[in-house]
Amino acid sequence: MYLFCIKTLRVNFLFAVIAQILPKLIILPDTSEDELFEYFDKEHGVSIEIKKIRSKDFSFEKGRYMLLNWFIHKLQLQQTMYEPNDTEESLANQNMFMVDPEEGSRTHAYLQLEGLIHLDTSQLTTGCAGVLLKYLQKIEQEEGIDGSQNELSIQPILLRTFSCEKCMHVNSDTIQSLCIFNSESHPNMHQKHRKESLSLFGILNRTSSVLGKRLFAEWVSKPTTDKDVLDYRHESIRFFLQVDMRDIVLELSSNLKHIKNIHHLLTKVKESKANPNDWQNILKFAYYTIRILSLLSQAYRYGSDISFMKNTRRYISIAEYMKLVGSDINEIIDFETSKVEGRIIVKEKVDTELESLREKYEALDTYLLQVSQEISAGLPVGLGAVLNVVYFPQLGYLITLPQYRANSGDSKSNSSRSSSHVGSYYAKYLSGFELQFTTTENIYYKNDRMKELDETIGDIHAMIADKEIEIIQGLSERVLQHTDHFSEASTLLSELDCLLSLSLAALRFNYVEPTMTMDDSLIITQGRHPLQELCVDVFIPNDTYLQGGKGFISKKSDKLSSFYQSECLTQLEDQLASGSKGPTTLAKESNVTLGPATEQVPVERNTETQTETQDINSVQIVTGANFSGKSVYLKQIALIVYMAHIGSYVPAEKAIIGITDKLFTRIQTSETVSKPQSAFAFDLQQICRALNNSTNHTLVIIDEFGKGTDSSDGAALFCSVIGYFLSKRETCPKIVASTHFHDLISQDILSAQDGITLSQTEILSRQLRTKQEEDQGEEGDEVVFLYRIVPGKGPSASYGIWCAGIAGLPSSTIERAIELSECFQNDKPIEKIDTDQENYKMLKLIKDDFLEADLSQINADNLISSIESLFKM
Repeated sequence: MYLFCIKTLRVNFLFAVIAQILPKLIILPDTSEDELFEYFDKEHGVSIEIKKIRSKDFSFEKGRYMLLNWFIHKLQLQQTMYEPNDTEESLANQNMFMVDPEEGSRTHAYLQLEGLIHLDTSQLTTGCAGVLLKYLQKIEQEEGIDGSQNELSIQPILLRTFSCEKCMHVNSDTIQSLCIFNSESHPNMHQKHRKESLSLFGILNRTSSVLGKRLFAEWVSKPTTDKDVLDYRHESIRFFLQVDMRDIVLELSSNLKHIKNIHHLLTKVKESKANPNDWQNILKFAYYTIRILSLLSQAYRYGSDISFMKNTRRYISIAEYMKLVGSDINEIIDFETSKVEGRIIVKEKVDTELESLREKYEALDTYLLQVSQEISAGLPVGLGAVLNVVYFPQLGYLITLPQYRANSGDSKSNSSRSSSHVGSYYAKYLSGFELQFTTTENIYYKNDRMKELDETIGDIHAMIADKEIEIIQGLSERVLQHTDHFSEASTLLSELDCLLSLSLAALRFNYVEPTMTMDDSLIITQGRHPLQELCVDVFIPNDTYLQGGKGFISKKSDKLSSFYQSECLTQLEDQLASGSKGPTTLAKESNVTLGPATEQVPVERNTETQTETQDINSVQIVTGANFSGKSVYLKQIALIVYMAHIGSYVPAEKAIIGITDKLFTRIQTSETVSKPQSAFAFDLQQICRALNNSTNHTLVIIDEFGKGTDSSDGAALFCSVIGYFLSKRETCPKIVASTHFHDLISQDILSAQDGITLSQTEILSRQLRTKQEEDQGEEGDEVVFLYRIVPGKGPSASYGIWCAGIAGLPSSTIERAIELSECFQNDKPIEKIDTDQENYKMLKLIKDDFLEADLSQINADNLISSIESLFKM
């Protein structure tokens, strides 16, 4: 669970962090702007809890005080874990001794904490950290966490820094539109946890351990822009995909299944709440860590120069500590007996004092029988025969006698008389016996002999339990000495699990390694949609060629198109006036021109030749019919770029991807009554974010922007948005857009001459004529979608009516739509269709004729057929 504390932050980074971290709780100061509260309430009111806290609680001094106190407590716990004779560990965790002991501990904590974060310069984050620590303490107090068996402290155990500087900026709309995560309720109504449905995380997640899954979710939610990290991950995947590594990879994955959340387990050990199953999981962690490190040592010979393998060399020594811990646990805890008893049982021959107590306890039944015989010797024969001496933990030694009851008559009265009789009978002979308690079957007494046993032998069961607790406590302290080693091992195993997951996904789905560059290029050969290809029998791959920072330049004359020339020159003048050192002339583009598309005939394409001749621009516009694959193509580009920045291989034959700082999409429209905005306003907000924040390293995906308003306004907005991006010249992002505004292309308002790659979805169509249509002079179309993206302007038709037909709309509706479409295109008047009013008039005439006619003269069959004919009209 993430808690998120916000005092002040740039809004664009704020939204990106929330979308990627997915916190459960956001804490805000009560002096924050109302707009911020409204935004969180509307955007995340259900999934994220918003809490207000006094602004003064965010002060640096309070945060510093809370942080230091937490760190002092952490150091004190560490010091109690180490034995004084352990010189190496004790020297590393000694306290500073001053005149004032408290001042020494605070100085010690400050020195170590300053090594983790800059306390004095990180005043904002320190204040927020103090708020979080105070809130966690408040939760413990309110929920009454007092150290019971099933309760654990919720105080943090680690302090780490987080930065957005090397993370790709991705907002929540993009994550939802691309199906990065897509959890759904579990089909089992009794299962509280949600399960991941078809999503990018779902298909890439092949992790085996809990720790690996958590880290992998972090990788997927926060794609990195650090090229060194990406090269490290890609290199590791390439190493694990070697044929020689297949068996080792499978064995590593199998061993990782036994790795549990060691941080949670050690917390339970530290708070003395670990049960036998927890100890067994710690033992398994140690054992399988040793096995995994051994397998990695074997794999070293297949890639000694691989960065990941070099990194694992420094973890080899952890195996010795894991052996020490594992042997210690295995030699002390009897797991089989512990499961039967429901508590931790120490093995035999571990401690001599414990063995002596156990021997006494095992011989206790025989000894108590002798004591009972000694006491019975002084009693009547009948009474002595039923007397027994028993031992109860915590109650001590007791004399027990049966409580007789009558066998017939009124049970209540008989029971009362019998108890009274038995009590008086026992009292007659049991002088010196003190009644302790009674049950329905027995009466229990104590005498001087029992008290003597209590003093001499004592509560032996409790003594055994106390001794076992003492032994387990010593084991806990020795195990907790290796907390850092466990933490280092978990870091290695989590990373290994994630890398293996990406490797197995790449092998399973035939992904390839992308080439990551520092320029703004995006070249994808035969790219595929990683989710869509799993849902169809055959998926048609497509190419993509983009280059950020090209902008808008005339192909022939190096002059700006008149359509946007004034805007570009205005921006250039502003740069010169501000003293910018930007270029004063526009770089010359290639002279290759994409001509208009000719007749739609599928042609065989040579990928290599096309790569050499195709002009690479910053903007690509895709047109084509409905149902022809435009949206899938746009999404696959975004997903391939996103996957590459996770460190994953990508679904393509080849991919060259420049480091992308931000990813904006206008794909999915969100409609809800909880927001004071229309669906089109939501689209405008998505476009606005891209316009205001994109750079030449950014990828922008626009799917049919402008369709939610008047066609002329929508076309104008789409055209102006593309023009604005182009006018940014060297800061123009990489843009892939689809549109049904064919007039913008056919009239050359957006043309290839202006630095735009025009593409279309390839289809086959032919005119069909039935015999009836030939007689009536009508024609029909047959359309076959090829789902290929090819250069060209595309047809001025979307085949929407044809798509409506295959979608199952009634034939009468389709026929009427065709009629109206022809009228719109030819500027013909539209005639209203016959209404039910005409049928009503005909029915009224039939009714009148029926009432006036002689019933004997009416033919019922003719009357019915007349009425039926009206409904067939």
